[in-house]
Amino acid sequence: MAGFKLDEPYFIPRDEVKPHPMLTRMIFPWVEDEYARASMKSGANRDIAAKCFLRLLMEFRVTILQVSSSSILIIYLAPFLDICIYTCRMPSS
Repeated sequence: MAGFKLDEPYFIPRDEVKPHPMLTRMIFPWVEDEYARASMKSGANRDIAAKCFLRLLMEFRVTILQVSSSSILIIYLAPFLDICIYTCRMPSS
């Protein structure tokens, strides 16, 4: 998957960023309440897909913050590193 060999270790730099739980709860702040509401339903009213989707949103909060923090760093450093962060021509040497 993703071009990695099964026996080859890999490293995802964004995984080093561990956002504070209070910050993660600011993204989709309503998701815990909706998850609790979906969990209370039973029998024919039970919606397993909704619970799974809400759980996925909870997991994505960390990923959203990890990706945005690395993007902010790249945008901030781009002028100093002489790199192009948008679709454009690279400076000629």
